[in-house]
Amino acid sequence: MGLVRIVSRLSKPHRNYNARVSSRGLVVDFGNGLEIASSIIDKSYFVPEWFTERELEILARFEGLTQRVAKESGPRRHSGLYAYSHIDRDAETAFNTAKQAGVSLDVVTTLALLGHDSIEDAVEVRRLLDEWERALITGTGYDNLKSKAQELSKKREEIRDRYTWELYRYLDQTGARGTERNVLRKAIDAAVRLMYHLTRFQDELPYALSMEFQFARQGNESLENMIRRANVKLWDITSNHREVRPLLPDVMGQIKLAFNDRSTVTGNYQDGRQVGYVIGQELADRFGGVGDGAEMPPAVRVVNAFNSMFALQYLHETLNRYGTDIEAGKYGNRARELLELTKVSKKSMIEATLALLNSTIEIYESKREISEIKDRVDGIIKRAKMGRFYYQVTLDGIINDWLVYEAGGRRRTESLDRSTEGRREAYTTARHLHESVQMFGMFYEKGNLDALGRQVLITSPDAPYDPAKHNYFTLGCVDMILSLMRGPNFWDLVRGSRQPPANRSAYSMFF
Repeated sequence: MGLVRIVSRLSKPHRNYNARVSSRGLVVDFGNGLEIASSIIDKSYFVPEWFTERELEILARFEGLTQRVAKESGPRRHSGLYAYSHIDRDAETAFNTAKQAGVSLDVVTTLALLGHDSIEDAVEVRRLLDEWERALITGTGYDNLKSKAQELSKKREEIRDRYTWELYRYLDQTGARGTERNVLRKAIDAAVRLMYHLTRFQDELPYALSMEFQFARQGNESLENMIRRANVKLWDITSNHREVRPLLPDVMGQIKLAFNDRSTVTGNYQDGRQVGYVIGQELADRFGGVGDGAEMPPAVRVVNAFNSMFALQYLHETLNRYGTDIEAGKYGNRARELLELTKVSKKSMIEATLALLNSTIEIYESKREISEIKDRVDGIIKRAKMGRFYYQVTLDGIINDWLVYEAGGRRRTESLDRSTEGRREAYTTARHLHESVQMFGMFYEKGNLDALGRQVLITSPDAPYDPAKHNYFTLGCVDMILSLMRGPNFWDLVRGSRQPPANRSAYSMFF
């Protein structure tokens, strides 16, 4: 098995991976920490001790369902990996963050993490969303747009209920009885509600407003579950920001070999049963296939980083509102643990956003038309930091354009990179965002303002945060700006603004 026979006029590449049977299926180890496994339960980052045997059984069975749903989406756009690799990345981010925070994950959070895209990725939902987007672009009327949105809402509810009953069936198969069964059933109910709320209802809410929804309590929702949802969303954003380009050719070459490998590997499950897997068949059956991938365009990186600001804004509003009571134990010890987890999750997300912006700025500054304006943008930022520029949003700032770019879809954003003015606008925005995102890593003493009326931010990374004395940084006037995004007028603006504004100065003030 040292050589893998493939059709090639140049060479027969060596198989530089190992395959073995695990407790839940197959694990293919490519070295350097890269593994593909039938179940995340067998990944090196997973901590099985955090769960009971019955919880692990439910997780494994539900994971099979989410793998089937993801498989229909095809390979990932940027990495070229199979679709379910996104869930794997999210889970790795979650477990590593939890270890860093010293807080164990629970079955509710982990189920929600596994299924957070499954409603959105369902074939029926994607078909209806495509119809909604066509109605938006063609301008067939707000009533038609609303009708398509109602169909989508109904279909999502149907899938939510389907997943609930599937999870109940998995629970029955574990043989759990009495109190344990009731506890697991409540965990399932809570997890499915989180999955449903984590679904991005693009037809109902633009991204910025959906972050307001994600990071606030919904109805009579427990604060614990709201914090769980916040963490899942932060992990999702973090892993998305880190997935910007295809894997190295030699690495992807080995993965493609594995997906086409007709060798059989045998071994024993934990219960002693002997099983065998044809490596490529098991991978293809579970995950579909892999592609070549394509690097994320710089303007798309900018809009993704732009969206991070709203996640941080509404997360901070919620933490400022509930932090004191959580720390005081009003909502129980688990809520306090989850709050500690959120702090670490947020820090990782800010780091990922800044790294995304750094890569974007580097790409743009390699272009001549950007190097020509760099000094001028440097001067704008220097002057802006002397005033209230980064402390609030304003109606005439280009934040309005970027809200429209995001809502207009990926092609709309990519079009910025096809013109000098568009690239200059995206670069200038990336530079301002880099300053703003850093501010969300800071907090301030309540009521402490400087001569300009700005919060006096505490910048020392070692400074202790006390929710009774401090608030996390938030931008002013965000809700006022976002109120303009509600209703038909905003979607008319999105539909009518398919190209970058020709008269937009590349040096416009951002906020």
